[in-house]
Amino acid sequence: MIKKLVLMLCIAISVPAVISAEIKESELSGYRSAFLKKIISYNPDKEAEIRRCMDGYIKTGSSGIKLIDKFALFLYDCNSKGLSIEKIKFYKDGNVNLFIITLKDKSDDSLYSLSLEYTYISTKGSFELSDISFSMIFPDKIKGVAQFFSGG
Repeated sequence: MIKKLVLMLCIAISVPAVISAEIKESELSGYRSAFLKKIISYNPDKEAEIRRCMDGYIKTGSSGIKLIDKFALFLYDCNSKGLSIEKIKFYKDGNVNLFIITLKDKSDDSLYSLSLEYTYISTKGSFELSDISFSMIFPDKIKGVAQFFSGG
């Protein structure tokens, strides 16, 4: 199962043109809206920062893709692979934007955490993926860790 998710993430992050060839603009627009709605619902106090970030570009050579389009394609790919986004946390510190996404595999209810760190490079006028982390979440352990850190 982890191999399937890692492969899906690699494809979604590195080959957006393949995915975008399969999706119509109207569908992509729906996925943009769904992603924005979900991220803002978990971070309502950061809506303006999120919208500014999502309007930015990731450039490769002379071409680029908007960050919101990248996440819309990722959401599309997740849905087609039987994954759902359960939660998205957003943090901004200077030029660094951090997305922590909790994914759920619908086939076995396994949870996964994906952290994506994008740094805005002002000299290029675009974002670069500066760090990525992907791990499985063990629900049976979360409760005990949460109790420990909450003083329980």
